[in-house]
Amino acid sequence: MGIVKYFYVYIVQCSDNSYYTGMTNDVDRRVLEHNSEENRGSYTANKRPVELLWSTQLTDFNQAEELEKQIKGWSRKKKEAIITGEWDALKVLAACNNASSHRNLSPEPGPFRHTERSRSVNEKSNETDATNSASFDSAQDDCLLPSWQPFMPSQMAQPYYENLQDYLESRRKEGAIIYPPKDEIFKAFELTPLDKIKVVILGQDPYHGEGQAHGLCFSVREGNKIPPSLRNIYKELNADQGIEIPTSGELTKWAENGVFLLNTILTVEQKSPGAHKGKGWETFTDETIQYISGHKENVVFILWGAFAHKKESLIDETKHLILKAPHPAAEVYAGGKACFFGSKPFSKANAFLDEKVDWRL
Repeated sequence: MGIVKYFYVYIVQCSDNSYYTGMTNDVDRRVLEHNSEENRGSYTANKRPVELLWSTQLTDFNQAEELEKQIKGWSRKKKEAIITGEWDALKVLAACNNASSHRNLSPEPGPFRHTERSRSVNEKSNETDATNSASFDSAQDDCLLPSWQPFMPSQMAQPYYENLQDYLESRRKEGAIIYPPKDEIFKAFELTPLDKIKVVILGQDPYHGEGQAHGLCFSVREGNKIPPSLRNIYKELNADQGIEIPTSGELTKWAENGVFLLNTILTVEQKSPGAHKGKGWETFTDETIQYISGHKENVVFILWGAFAHKKESLIDETKHLILKAPHPAAEVYAGGKACFFGSKPFSKANAFLDEKVDWRL
């Protein structure tokens, strides 16, 4: 028997259309020859390998064993993203574990990766699988945003996030209308790269009316009526900065100017505020706040209302400025006496920042 130099982790498609993940080495490559008698014998008559879809090469047995274990625990959606090349399994594993033992994982696919065959996987998937993978596919684009590496992929590989996405897809199948659209759920992350963040404003969950939410807290799409909370924010902006009250409720310019507009729950159902509370988004956004706090210096965190105030413990106040005030909606019910008005968050933020925010819209 020869000396083993390389180990291969692979995914094959079986006759029952399922995926099987395994590991072999360069001495016993026959396992990758999916039509071999030895390989057929390790499966049942109704489940045998019919096509090798993906493999990657490593030099360390423990790393290969860990990668095999991780991929085996992943869903079909994640495996398809690996197979098609949308997600590099090795980089994701390294980000998930965040351990030095994985820093030397080779990012290159092994010699058995079948690129053309891999591209055909989605074509072979049934309509249900395509539906299930839709939100995952759109999430991949956000997962790969350069400034949010390795945070995004590390979170998307966690069981809580997988459960969250499964829940959202099950609600869609049941006919629930979910806002914002899939491709805008992570709009805040897209418009405000980590290295550009000056200010973080926390909201609760998206607006639940048709055509309102687009991934930025407190913001509504152009053409929508300005909601009461945002009207009060604009009033305070005018009083604090002398800026004319905007006629549009869209806050994209703020996001592009370094204001990270984060809802603590990123999706909602039509006419059902708080519908996705407790489904996993809070974990994701808590991790986001902690990540920003740990990886940035001198950020202003603006926390409006009791719900946002609870997030104060996630922020390192020795590095950042925390501004707390009542929720702007409170002024609607308090007749302007809730003390949101007069809190001057915009001028206080700029007084703290070296690079000021242009609050004009």
